[in-house]
Formats: sequence, structure tokens, C-alpha cells
Amino acid sequence: MALERLDRLGAYGFLENADNRPFYFAVSEVIRDYLGSRYGFDSLELTTDELMLELRRRAGRTIVLDEIERWLSACDLVKFAKVSPAATEARGSLELAIRIVESTRPPPEPRSAGPGDGAAAVPESRSNA
Repeated sequence: MALERLDRLGAYGFLENADNRPFYFAVSEVIRDYLGSRYGFDSLELTTDELMLELRRRAGRTIVLDEIERWLSACDLVKFAKVSPAATEARGSLELAIRIVESTRPPPEPRSAGPGDGAAAVPESRSNA
């Protein structure tokens, strides 16, 4: 779901010399929502510091926390300090957001062997030797 939302944001394209702040608000919300859902906490109303504390508590070292924190802080600069990044920077931010989602997805659940999967059980033969 998060990857689909990020793909839709990327489809809008980025304009040089344009205000990319609405994009940063949207992409930041997607990542915050995703991380909260992924690790089981309400993340949308948290500050970046509060969100990072929760991630450290819940995700531990299983994710690249420094990279996520740098990304969120860069988004905060655009959103709140009115830094105006170029289109190439916005595109790079989207690419990093996608990597954050891909690197933190839960591992796929192992498939259990069902009927017709794998080799059929072969009964042991008994020898009378």
C-alpha cells in the first residue's frame, strides 16, 4: 500500500523552480503512516524525535534508523523551514522513501506445504530380511 501511494506521488512529476513542499508533506505522511503501521504505533501526530524514539523501542536494530532519521529531518526542513529543494532532490527523496519501505517490509511468510506441493509421502517399505 505504501509503495503504491509513493508510486502515485512520483507519477505527478517534479517541476524545477516550483514549490515542492506539498510533495514533501505527502511523502512524509506516507512514510510516517507506513512506519507506524509496520511497527504498531500511531505515528502521524508524533514529532520526528518522538517517532524515532518509538522506532528505536519497537524496531531495534532491524532497520537503518540513522538513514530514516536523516530522511525525516530533511523532510522537516522543507515542510517547516521552507527550504525549497530542486526537482532532482525531490526525486531523490522519493527514491529514498521507496528504499525505506522496501528495506523494512516484513519478511515473507514461509509457504507451508499443502496438498500437491512437493513430494508425496512415500510409505516405508518393510523388509523381511
